[in-house]
Amino acid sequence: MSAPIQAGPGAPHEDRSGDPPEEPEALPYRQLALIGVIVLGVFGVGIVWSTTILNETAKEQRPTGAPIGDVPREMFQYEVGIVNQRMFELDNRAEQKRADQLKRLHSWGWADGERKLAHIPIERAMELMVAEQKK
Repeated sequence: MSAPIQAGPGAPHEDRSGDPPEEPEALPYRQLALIGVIVLGVFGVGIVWSTTILNETAKEQRPTGAPIGDVPREMFQYEVGIVNQRMFELDNRAEQKRADQLKRLHSWGWADGERKLAHIPIERAMELMVAEQKK
């Protein structure tokens, strides 16, 4: 047998009952399931709410969408100063300019109507230049 330990200031406390502390018989499964359902519900509401905010913001920022409120007239210009105002994917000025240049290169027309100066297709102009050089 061991000697009894005297209790006093600074002395460790000993459980003399000899029985281990009582533990719950089972986990509170209903409470855990309820907490899980609540957390999933809050998470689902958050997803729906954030998706709604994202869709509304995207709709406001679309260049094809209807303008909201007072819009400055510079908004619909391609450039303000030297800054492009449209997304590059939507800007078709380069293709249009190239198509106009090709059309002019391969067609007949007036370069200056007042001075009666005409332009001719590039193929015909090259043929004339070669014929002139052979003379």
